[in-house]
This record gives sequence, C-alpha cells and structure tokens, in this order.
Amino acid sequence: MAYYADRLNITPNYLNIINRKYFGTTAKEQINIQIGLVVKNLLDTTDLTVKQIAESLHYDDPSYLCRIFRKQTGMTPLRFRNRMRD
Repeated sequence: MAYYADRLNITPNYLNIINRKYFGTTAKEQINIQIGLVVKNLLDTTDLTVKQIAESLHYDDPSYLCRIFRKQTGMTPLRFRNRMRD
C-alpha cells in the first residue's frame, strides 16, 4: 500500500480514507482486487512466469502474490492459466 500511496504523493492513511469513501474497502483490499485483475489478464494473454508477473507488479516474493491470487480465485495462478487455455 505504501508503494501506491507514494506514487500518488499521499499518505497511506489518506489512501485508506479515500478508498473507504469511494469503494467501501480498505486500500489494501482494493489494491489486491486490482492486482488480481491484472494477474488474470497477464496469465491469460502472455507466457510470463508467475515470478516475472510478480516482479513486474513490484512483489519481491512470488509466493505472496500466489497467496493473494489464490485467496481471491480459489486456485493457483498456474491452475488458472491452464483453465483459461483449455
């Protein structure tokens, strides 16, 4: 969350206030939702590895991205990719 707040030149607390007002979620929840959408798109339209996707989204640990993705979709990124390609 700090990364995105910094990119917007606001504090993480203010980012949370804005998100609660307009989306009804915390900034972290909203960021995870948006990242999930990006990951789904990249898994479906590219041959990038999960590690490459994680790096492009500024995640140091690909397994953390996998946990977020699995929590949202109920499946691993590779299983999602395989389902989309079948």
